[in-house]
Amino acid sequence: YVIEPQFDYAWSFSENGLAAVRIGDLETGKYGYIDSTGKYVIEPQFDDAEPFSENGLAAVKDSNTKKYGYIDVTGKYVIDPQFDIAGSFSENGLAAVEDSNTGKYGYIDSTGKYVIDPQFDSARSFSENGLAAVMIGDWETGKYGYIDSTGKYVIEPQ
Repeated sequence: YVIEPQFDYAWSFSENGLAAVRIGDLETGKYGYIDSTGKYVIEPQFDDAEPFSENGLAAVKDSNTKKYGYIDVTGKYVIDPQFDIAGSFSENGLAAVEDSNTGKYGYIDSTGKYVIDPQFDSARSFSENGLAAVMIGDWETGKYGYIDSTGKYVIEPQ
């Protein structure tokens, strides 16, 4: 082993050389980030953590507020915890988030500003082709379509 088995959950290493890992079970465990030697760079302190994106930010769930925000490689919040759900940033620099006030999904940039206002009932990350799947309606009868990075439907929900 390069790094001995010791984590209860682990993501792959990001381009910046850090990997999110969890110590403890899903309910009470905490996530932190390690380097390729297994040393903690950011101590376990988050209720959830995503891998770092190309822009150097990672979505984490704050243990106090129970909201998602985004940290940099030092563990400092760049976008304060304020979202019920937050995804990783795509290559186009946008991340899907669930607005805590409306329960709708939209897309933010790396400053935390909405580029596509919350209006969807579910939203996925943008793919390499520049499109993202979004859903309108509930989980049983809702329909998916695809939008571009301006929020315009390329394929209407169907």
